[in-house]
Amino acid sequence: MSLLRDPTGEEPSAKDREEFVKVQVNSLSGSVRLARQLESVNTDGVEPMASLLERRPMHLREDSNIEETCAGDVMSNAKMTLGDYFMAPLSKKAAEVNALLMDQQSDKTKPK
Repeated sequence: MSLLRDPTGEEPSAKDREEFVKVQVNSLSGSVRLARQLESVNTDGVEPMASLLERRPMHLREDSNIEETCAGDVMSNAKMTLGDYFMAPLSKKAAEVNALLMDQQSDKTKPK
């Protein structure tokens, strides 16, 4: 299901948008549950892998600092920043989902 318009140009219905959000929230919740399960795995004594490809040799080079770069110089190239982080603009689809979630959140906080 997509929040984008269908080929006829019709906007998705409120029910379709709500279903889309439910599917996305369930997917994200599943990912968080999996991450929590992985955190509980005891990895003491397990050597980290350099690659997920176990049978393929990984040719690693020595790390070296080629050029000194000031963080301020790098950050000055970004169109948008938040503190020490680069910010990317939301895609149209992400902005639609964000607006829908904000609407739902404000509906929950309105006095009845």
